[in-house]
Amino acid sequence: MILYYFLNIDNGNDESDIELDSLTETSELSSSVESETIEPNKLVEQYSKHGIEKEIKVNLNRLEDEMNLANLRQDEDDAIKFEELRKKFLQLLNHLITDEEILKEVLNGDTIENVLIRMLTHMGEEPESNDQLDELTKFRINIQSFLKLSIQAETLEKAYHKAKSIDEVVRNLLYFPYKMK
Repeated sequence: MILYYFLNIDNGNDESDIELDSLTETSELSSSVESETIEPNKLVEQYSKHGIEKEIKVNLNRLEDEMNLANLRQDEDDAIKFEELRKKFLQLLNHLITDEEILKEVLNGDTIENVLIRMLTHMGEEPESNDQLDELTKFRINIQSFLKLSIQAETLEKAYHKAKSIDEVVRNLLYFPYKMK
């Protein structure tokens, strides 16, 4: 048998007086809750008695708004990361293809993602095309495939050393000597 104690705390004279209001058995509590419908006025009264100022629905809406804002920020962060990775990869292509005429021909006024897909296809590699992945993830996977096909293993090992993402690998390749296959 489980008993619940309901306490009334009175801080009227700078001293805490704790009084036992009622003692209820679990079965009594559950049966009274199931059979009793709480009137809206009584509910508001209970809210204020226990320091609840707003309805839970309002707090859940606020939580949902905060989650939507966090998702929006994440999307903005991903867009910024995607744009930075595009720029870094283009810089890397500029380093790998030193002849400007050949670089212009490779780029052909296309997006860097399409250029990468074309290069992978030309190299005999199937580009990532999983529709369940976002564009940034597919781009990262394709870059990784391109690097494995075009940069010597020893150089890649150095570039991957302490790198936490392909973004860092590309950045590393921009700042130290590399050897192509």
